[in-house]
Amino acid sequence: MAAEARGRGAATRAVALFSTWTFQNVGLRELWLRAHRDNVASQRWHRAQGFVVTHSATRRRR
Repeated sequence: MAAEARGRGAATRAVALFSTWTFQNVGLRELWLRAHRDNVASQRWHRAQGFVVTHSATRRRR
């Protein structure tokens, strides 16, 4: 995400639209995101979007 776009909800909206569409239309059962283990801000954002942080990635189940 470009610095000037951060904090405006663009990533949140994109992930919400993409995950909803894929769960409903593609039959996807899980969606995984990856963040470096030291990137606490990204992990916090993943949790706020409904993802579960695991040891290797964050995932959201249908």
